[in-house]
Amino acid sequence: MSNQTSMLNALSSWWNDMQTFTHEADNEAEKRFPGQARDSSVKNAYRHALGSGRLAQLLGANSGIPLVEGAARGAAKLAGYGWEALGGPENWRGQDMRHDLNANAQGIAHTQTAKDFQSLASALESFARGARKEAPPEITDASRPWFTYSK
Repeated sequence: MSNQTSMLNALSSWWNDMQTFTHEADNEAEKRFPGQARDSSVKNAYRHALGSGRLAQLLGANSGIPLVEGAARGAAKLAGYGWEALGGPENWRGQDMRHDLNANAQGIAHTQTAKDFQSLASALESFARGARKEAPPEITDASRPWFTYSK
């Protein structure tokens, strides 16, 4: 196989992952935390963390190049804020958005040690077992070093 074909295959695989990572996070969350609420639950925190962490991985969070890794983590965090902003003012007033942003930060942080989807999924499942039923941090506060949920 030529280098060009190999590069095209890698790019095609990356593009497919970019199109499906949110669905994979949804499926994995349901598998590991079945029957929990869609929002403000441990399952939802796990789903957000896994989706954001996977996006950071796909953008290069494990590239071995510090500048690329930092940019990938920053871009994934920014994408999370953007996604939540699309929910509009009604979303901004609720606690669910703040739970989501806290979980996003934790998923992205876990990419420093989890190098692929499955290792990230397993690490975050263990992390989720320490989730706390409490109010999420305010937008201006630092993220908590645990998942927060209310349902």
